[in-house]
Amino acid sequence: MGDEDRGLYGKYVVAKPTPGAAYVRVVEGPSGAHPIGRELEPLGACFVLRYDRDPRARTALAPYAAAARPGNPALAAELLREVARAVRAAAGEGAS
Repeated sequence: MGDEDRGLYGKYVVAKPTPGAAYVRVVEGPSGAHPIGRELEPLGACFVLRYDRDPRARTALAPYAAAARPGNPALAAELLREVARAVRAAAGEGAS
């Protein structure tokens, strides 16, 4: 069964560094994702959107950016710039 047929399932580990810790990189390997560096604080329910690879994720980010605009205009603008960059890259126009 491929990813397209699975529905909602655990595919990524989402975590943030413990307070005061340096940036932690998480890598995906054959047996799952593994932290490199400091300990990670597990997060609650999250949904990962790979907008660099998934056109549906890019479509989903535009309304999220619009909803974020009143409270966090900088986030909204950055999300829209990232989506535009990903669209250009997907179309073969480069990431600039």
